[in-house]
Amino acid sequence: MYREIVKGATAFDALKFCIAAMGKAKNEEGSSYRLAFLKVEEGKIISSDGHRLHLANVAHDIAPGSYRVERNSATATSILLMPPAAFPDYQSVISSCALTERKTYLLTSFGKGEYSGPYTEIVRQMDEELTLAYEYATAALPYANEAFSTCGPEPVYLADSLKTFEAFIMPRKIMEKAK
Repeated sequence: MYREIVKGATAFDALKFCIAAMGKAKNEEGSSYRLAFLKVEEGKIISSDGHRLHLANVAHDIAPGSYRVERNSATATSILLMPPAAFPDYQSVISSCALTERKTYLLTSFGKGEYSGPYTEIVRQMDEELTLAYEYATAALPYANEAFSTCGPEPVYLADSLKTFEAFIMPRKIMEKAK
């Protein structure tokens, strides 16, 4: 089943948010292939590339299943229902984050496209040996106004105040400088 979702439709922003975290498949085997789809459930759209997970909690009229993105533009997104794919267990990521003690802080207001300030706020809250991929953070920041970080290797969690758009991003270890 082929669907085109146009700008202004309920699911349009959710699709845009999740497409940013989709994996790229090199072939039709292995874990990278399973991550090259959007997983759609009732009231949820999910994607992951293995380093980050985007979850949009929105009411939509898209049938549950795995979808490949056929076309993605500023005004429309076309998706194609695929045979069921074994999408990774995203619930375990969410569950582990819920059990972790976290520092919570509001991100200061920032203008459209101005992400270096909030990104710096997030990284400064992290352990000294950890950082966050800038491109992963900037894909989620347009939708977030809260950040929850840990003092360990657990994912950094970004969300809007209603938890409509949620992003879980794995931190990276900072490489030591060569002597």
